[in-house]
Amino acid sequence: MSRRRIAVYGAGGFAREVAWLVESCRDDRCRYEPACFIDDDESRWGTVLNGIPVVGLQEAAAEYADAQVVLAVGNPRTREVLAAKAANAGFGFATLGHPGVERSRWIQYGEGTVVCAGSILTVNIRLGRHVQINLDCTVGHDVVMGAGACVTKSIESGTWGGARPKSQRRPKGFMNMDRRSRPPLERRRTDFQMVQHTGNFRLGYKTDIGAFTYINAKYGVTIEDEVQIGSHCSIYSVSTIDGKTGQVVLKKGCRVGSHTTVMPGVTIGENAVVGGHSFVTRDVPPGVVAMGVPAKVKPFEPMGGGRS
Repeated sequence: MSRRRIAVYGAGGFAREVAWLVESCRDDRCRYEPACFIDDDESRWGTVLNGIPVVGLQEAAAEYADAQVVLAVGNPRTREVLAAKAANAGFGFATLGHPGVERSRWIQYGEGTVVCAGSILTVNIRLGRHVQINLDCTVGHDVVMGAGACVTKSIESGTWGGARPKSQRRPKGFMNMDRRSRPPLERRRTDFQMVQHTGNFRLGYKTDIGAFTYINAKYGVTIEDEVQIGSHCSIYSVSTIDGKTGQVVLKKGCRVGSHTTVMPGVTIGENAVVGGHSFVTRDVPPGVVAMGVPAKVKPFEPMGGGRS
């Protein structure tokens, strides 16, 4: 019987559950075993957790070079950082599913996916890289989960990243949103988005939210159909700086450049374009181009406008 060793990156409660999951993954041909916990906290190095040593990343790379890594941290932003660190240290990633999980053969798994005990995955499901499906979750048919998603509650059939595209029902639980009309063509290697207060979040159809974007929907965020949001954007319905609150609305077809911040109470009009690295504090009218800190409407200059 062959042996596969798994290094669990993390040393918290979920990491201990993942180590148990590793021990449960065995069949007639292969036996899985947890090699170590990897933790960035030096004070924990050299300790033992549930009979498994806790080490730093460099020691793990030296002592357990044959192991694959699985990430066992719930926060998607932290998980993205750890994935990059593990890859830079030369590790590949394991994909794990508890043997008691009920699942069909029509499922696509991204590398690093973890499916915990008691879960049910039906048919024609696509899971991105480093998706985590927690204990006792049901994922219905034709669901697409973006990379880095953390599923803590069951997901209804026919949803994208947890939000129903046509009826625009609210997403369930705390999860990451990846909404593309053609995921197989456009999916990136790292796609982590985080939404807080999902009960006040409305997401339209055929939207594109770039990697590492953060949305705080405490006082309401609505993103209508065919909106494009670049990577590393921040959308706030509440500001802890001045206490301002208000619903944010991104109207149909608008585009927001990467590294842009949208503050509370702002509406970006239909088909408007906001340039990258902008700070949006006021409404942007439909069909205009706005940019800057703070963002201001700019005259539209057609490309290629030479002399006639």
